[in-house]
Amino acid sequence: MVGEEGLLVGIDIGTTKICAITGRVNKNGEVEVSSLGLAPSYGLKKGVVVDIDKAALSVKEAVKNAEQMSGIPIKSAFVGLAGAHILSLNNRAKINIRRRSRIITPSEVDRVIEKACKLNIPSTHQIIHAIPRGFIIDGQDGVSEPVGFAGKELEVDLHIITGAVTSIQNIITCVNKTGVLVEDIVLEPIASSKSVLANEEKEAGVILVDIGGGTTDLAIFVDGRIWHTFVLPVGGNHVTQDIGVGLKIPFLQAEQIKKEYGYALTDKVDSFDLLEIKEATRGFKPLLKKRLAEIIESRMEEIFSLVKDEVTKTSRSQIFSSGVVLTGGASKLNGITDLASKVFEIQSRCGFPQNVSGFPYKFDDPVYATGIGLIRYASENKENLSEDIIKDNALEIVDKIKSWFSKNFGS
Repeated sequence: MVGEEGLLVGIDIGTTKICAITGRVNKNGEVEVSSLGLAPSYGLKKGVVVDIDKAALSVKEAVKNAEQMSGIPIKSAFVGLAGAHILSLNNRAKINIRRRSRIITPSEVDRVIEKACKLNIPSTHQIIHAIPRGFIIDGQDGVSEPVGFAGKELEVDLHIITGAVTSIQNIITCVNKTGVLVEDIVLEPIASSKSVLANEEKEAGVILVDIGGGTTDLAIFVDGRIWHTFVLPVGGNHVTQDIGVGLKIPFLQAEQIKKEYGYALTDKVDSFDLLEIKEATRGFKPLLKKRLAEIIESRMEEIFSLVKDEVTKTSRSQIFSSGVVLTGGASKLNGITDLASKVFEIQSRCGFPQNVSGFPYKFDDPVYATGIGLIRYASENKENLSEDIIKDNALEIVDKIKSWFSKNFGS
C-alpha cells in the first residue's frame, strides 16, 4: 500500500469513462498501483466538457471509488486532456552565449526556451506543453542535451502544444468541484506514451495512435523525443454510431455488438458467419458478421487514413522503424492492428501498459494506458510542481519549463 505522502494520482477524463488511478513508481521503474476508480463519463463530448455538473459528478464517482479502495483521501491529481481544441506548432529561437567561457549552462537553456515560447498564438489558447525536438549549437544540429557544450550560439527547435483556455478551465473546474486540486494538465497521448512505449521504440521512430471514445490522438516520436502531436475529433463512439445507424439499433446495443462480434478487417471474416440481433418488436433477426465488419472497417480505415495524412504532412522524411502502436479502448477491436498495418504500410501492434505491479488487478489493457501514464508523468514532474498547484486559470508555463530544464539539463 502506498503511503499518503508518496501517493501519485492520475485522472483520465475520457468521453466514455473516467479513470482515477493512485500509486507510485518504485526504484525498479514499475508502477505500483494502490487503487483504481472507474465511472461512466457524462457531460463530455469529443473530449470536451459540455455539462460541468454532470462531468464533475462522474469525476467525483471515480475519485470516491479510488479513495475507498486505497483508504487514502485524494487531494490533488495530474489530469489528462484531449479534445479537438488542441493545437500544435513548431517554433525556433536563437540566443548568443554571452559568457567568456562559452560553456552552455541551464540558464542559457532557460533563456532560449523562454524566447521560443514568445510567439503569437490565438488569444483563446494557452500553452500546455513546450517540448524540445532538438538543439543546434553553432549550426550543428542533433544535440539533445546542450548543457556543458561550448558554443557561441544556441538554438532550439520547440514543439508547442496549446489548448483552448475555456476547455482547460472547464476540466479544472470539474475536478476542483470534487475537492481535488489539479497539479498539472497533460496531453493524453503524451501520458499514454509513458506507459506503452519503450525508450528504444521512441529512439527508432514510432507513431502512437490513441483511439478513445470521442477522439483519436496522435503522438510521433523521432530520436527519442516528441516530434508532432495531433487530435482528431473522431473515435470509437463514431464506429458505434455507424453500427447503430447501419443496423437500425440503439447505441448501447450497437456498442455491445461491436465489442462482442466486431472485426476491423472484412477479409478476415467468414462470408457465411451469422449472429442474431434482438429487435424491439420483431424478436431476433440474423446478421452477417461480414456486414458488421464492413461498417467497422469503413470508419476505422477513414480514421487511420486521416492520421496517416497528418503523419505524411508533418514528418515526410522521417523513418518509423518501430512502426505504429495503437492504444486506447477502440484498439481492442479484433483485426485492428492488421488494418493499421494495411493503411500505414508499416508494422503495427497494440500498446498495453508496461511494468505495472502491486495490485490484484490486470492492467494489461489499453484502456488504462493514459491513467498509468499519468502516474509515470507525475513521478517525473511532481517535485517541480509541488509549490505550483494549478488554481483557476493560473498556468505558469514558462516557470514550469524552467524548472523542468533545470532538473533535466543540470543543477
